[in-house]
Amino acid sequence: MSQIKIDKKDFQAKFQKALEGIKWDLIEALQNKLTNEHGKDTGALSSSIARHSKVEGNTIIIGMAEHGKYVEFGTAPHMPPVDELEDWAGRKLGDKNLKWAVAMAIKKRGTRPYPFIRPTFQNELQGIINRNLKDAFK
Repeated sequence: MSQIKIDKKDFQAKFQKALEGIKWDLIEALQNKLTNEHGKDTGALSSSIARHSKVEGNTIIIGMAEHGKYVEFGTAPHMPPVDELEDWAGRKLGDKNLKWAVAMAIKKRGTRPYPFIRPTFQNELQGIINRNLKDAFK
């Protein structure tokens, strides 16, 4: 009778290596999707993904700055804090005084969604998992 023995410690070490690889590849994919398809303002959201993501036990936790959900899903019409739009208006529109116009547009229409999380998980996660498991268990 043939047997295959799997060393538990070796398996666990390889599995942890795969999880770390999956985490970093997923972070990179999210950052690429965010930057390449939706542009880059300050880079704060993109860099927050790496800072807030981790592996705990057998779980990969992907975290990011709070405003990531507003980028992903957009917002309903609301009145934003006008002064917080000043720097953005200066960078994106070339005139800090346009902060009021931007605020009024958000008050009227909200902000449009720029999905980067769901498409990354739907289109890239399976390949990332397969590649990292294959590499870890060579």
